[in-house]
Amino acid sequence: MFEKFLSYVFVGMFVLLAPLSALSNQESMLTPSVWELYVVNHNNELFDAHNLAQKSTLHFRAKNTFGGSSGCNNFFGSYEIQDLSLSFSHVGATRKMCDPKSMRIESLLFMLFRDGGVSYVLQNDELILERDSLKAVFKRVR
Repeated sequence: MFEKFLSYVFVGMFVLLAPLSALSNQESMLTPSVWELYVVNHNNELFDAHNLAQKSTLHFRAKNTFGGSSGCNNFFGSYEIQDLSLSFSHVGATRKMCDPKSMRIESLLFMLFRDGGVSYVLQNDELILERDSLKAVFKRVR
């Protein structure tokens, strides 16, 4: 009887801990990593990230920090992973003017990085960040 009880406890612990290991695996896939912006979709309007003043990148670093380039300015901050969402905080950026296309994509990216959670999906070397009617697709560089 006691052995049967222990087997139920073991199965219950496995069921509860399996999603936690999947989350830590997702987190380990993010840190450290470098992603290049491929496309942004805002209200069903597509913005191609090619031909910007500089490549638009997103770097996840140790100790839950991130940074990168919007295609115009550099940015930095911290993040937390909660279930299938990322919460960005303490976001800062340089402030130079660039061409209109770069500035538009930068504005959209900073909408993703504002306070609060953004959902994310990692699949096949793609990182998809989504908030409301805004979606950004990044391709893994390393």
